[in-house]
Amino acid sequence: MIVWLASYPRSGNTLLRMLLSRHFGLRSWSVHGDGDARDIGAELASIVGFEPHGPLGEDALAEMAASDETFLVKTHNLPPPGRDWPAICVVRDGRSALASYWHYRNRPGDVGHTMPEVVAGAVQFGSWSAHVAAWLDAPLSRRLVLRYEDLAGPSPGALAAIGDFLGHAPAPAPPAEFATLNALAPTHFRGGSDARNIAELQACCPALFDALHGPMQARLGYPPAMAAGDPEAALAAELAAAMTALREARDAALARAGGAEAHAAERIAALEASHAAARAGLEAALCTLRQELDGMRRSPFWRARERVVGLLRSAGLRRRG
Repeated sequence: MIVWLASYPRSGNTLLRMLLSRHFGLRSWSVHGDGDARDIGAELASIVGFEPHGPLGEDALAEMAASDETFLVKTHNLPPPGRDWPAICVVRDGRSALASYWHYRNRPGDVGHTMPEVVAGAVQFGSWSAHVAAWLDAPLSRRLVLRYEDLAGPSPGALAAIGDFLGHAPAPAPPAEFATLNALAPTHFRGGSDARNIAELQACCPALFDALHGPMQARLGYPPAMAAGDPEAALAAELAAAMTALREARDAALARAGGAEAHAAERIAALEASHAAARAGLEAALCTLRQELDGMRRSPFWRARERVVGLLRSAGLRRRG
C-alpha cells in the first residue's frame, strides 16, 4: 500500500518525514528519486528517514500499491487520476510557503525566479493554491491534512493524528535542533521563520498574492496578505514593478549573452588566424619539399638511378609503377 506524503514545496514535507522517522520509526520514499538525498546530504537523509532507491516509475509505484507493506512516498506532484491511495497532506500559510520557495529557487545553481513569478506559479509545480486544492479536493477515501506549524513543534495533536491515520503509536523523541539541521543543509533549512517569510512577501507583492490565492488562504484559515488599502491600485503598482524587474533581468541576460557572443567571436577569429597560419606553414613546407625533390631529380645519382631502372624494364625485370 502507498500512503502519499503530499505537499507544495517548502510546506513541511521534510518535517513530516522527520517526525515519521523519529517518533514512529518509519522510513519514507520519494517519487522525485534519490535527488532528495543528494539535495540534503547523507547525514540529514538519515535523520529524515529517507530510504535510498532508484527512480519510482509507474511500474514501481503499482508494485508498491499492490504490496501488503506500507510505503510512505513523498510527492510534490499533483494527485494521479484514478488512484485512490491514502494521503497525508501538509499545508502551510501560502505567504510563507511561497517566500520560502522563492529563496529555494534562487539557491546557487538554480535558474532563479523573481518573487512575483513564484507567486504567479511560473515555476516548477505551478500555482500554490491550485496545487493545494488538487490534493484537498481529490476523491480520496482517506486523507489527513496537517499544518506546518503543528509539525514544527510538533504538537501532541499532530502526532496523535498521524498515529491514528497510520495505525502506529508515536514514541517520545527529543526534537531535532534547528541549528543542527541548518548546519547540515543550509539551503533546505534556511530560517524556519514564518514571520520573516511573510514579511518578505508582503513587502513585495501582497496584492498579487491575494488576487491569485486569497480564496485558498481563507479556506485554510490563514489571513490575507493585505489588511487595508486599495487592492486594485496596489496590484497595478506591483505588476508594473514586476514587469520592470523582468525587463531588467532580460536586459542583464542579453548583456551577458552579448559578452559571451563577443568572446565566442574572438575565439573564432583566433582559431581562423591560427588555421591560416598553419595552412601557410604547411604550404611553405610543401614548396620546400618540392624544391628538394626537383633538386634530387637533377642530381647525378638520380640520373644514374633512372638509367638502371630503364635497363631493368627493357629486360623485363622491373614492372612499371
